Amino acid sequence: GFVVVGPGGGFMDDVEQWQPLIEAAGKRGLRGVIFLGEADNTIPHDGIETLVKMLKKGGIKCKLIRIPDLRHEFPADFGERMGKALAWVME
Repeated sequence: GFVVVGPGGGFMDDVEQWQPLIEAAGKRGLRGVIFLGEADNTIPHDGIETLVKMLKKGGIKCKLIRIPDLRHEFPADFGERMGKALAWVME
């Protein structure tokens, strides 16, 4: 499984690059959580939302958790959020 906070980088600028990886991992029973700060203007929100749809369509259970007013940083309650995210991933 995976937990990601505010993903960025080359693959996020062209999410179609994820497709072969999603296809290869789709039957492994993976689960993941992606945290997205709604005020984070350093990452492609549309690309992240598209990636979540691609993951789900490819058989990978994924939650997108939007955090209001959060920029490109960890939220103050990150420990609690991470604990819940990991528990869900490990179900």
